[in-house]
Amino acid sequence: MAVVEDLSSVDPIVLNVRRCAWFLFGTTASIGIASYAMHLVTMAADTDSIATLDVGDEVSIGTWFETLLFIAAAGVLFFAGRQGERRPRQGVFGWYSLAIIMILLSIDESASLHERFGDVLEDVVETGGFLHYIWVVPGTIFVIAVLAGHFGWLRALPPSTRNGMVLGGAVFVIGAVGLEILAAPLAEAGEDESLTVVSLIAVEEFLEMAGLSIFIVAVLTHLRGHQDKIAVI
Repeated sequence: MAVVEDLSSVDPIVLNVRRCAWFLFGTTASIGIASYAMHLVTMAADTDSIATLDVGDEVSIGTWFETLLFIAAAGVLFFAGRQGERRPRQGVFGWYSLAIIMILLSIDESASLHERFGDVLEDVVETGGFLHYIWVVPGTIFVIAVLAGHFGWLRALPPSTRNGMVLGGAVFVIGAVGLEILAAPLAEAGEDESLTVVSLIAVEEFLEMAGLSIFIVAVLTHLRGHQDKIAVI
């Protein structure tokens, strides 16, 4: 097995940020539209929904793609951290800690851990109304803790990078937490299969995937000016 001693001689992997953005947002939109259209058709035909296309289902293309987005986000964050190690003025704490968080969230997404945790909480805490999905409470606390812990680091980032990452995170949280809260009273009333709930879930999952896509593009754009083994153009 050949060992490359001079890493500078290794050909970089070239990533075109614009093409990556088109792929991410195009795939996100396609998955969201396919899921919503499927629900409209199955409702009109009075048949069962197709789990593979249902973005709200644990075993679906949407869940698979969102898991990949978390992993991709972790990858670009890790690479940004490696770049930061070569530039002492740029703190690496945030890049690596967020990469770890993204990996943990990918596990949560694929295994629906937050929903299982919510089921446990429901046995010990009275829930109802907008807090029918009680996991949104610890979820919101987690978001605030992550933001507070990275506040200083975010302020030190270039404005365009910081704004893109914060925008992506905000869009994701609005979908994951905000839309979940809005759908909660309807789900509690047994309207899980209603067009309103289906629409809210479709928008929720779309915002989650769109938020992650915005986040990834923001980090890739940041890396575009710090090329190394992976050339970002």
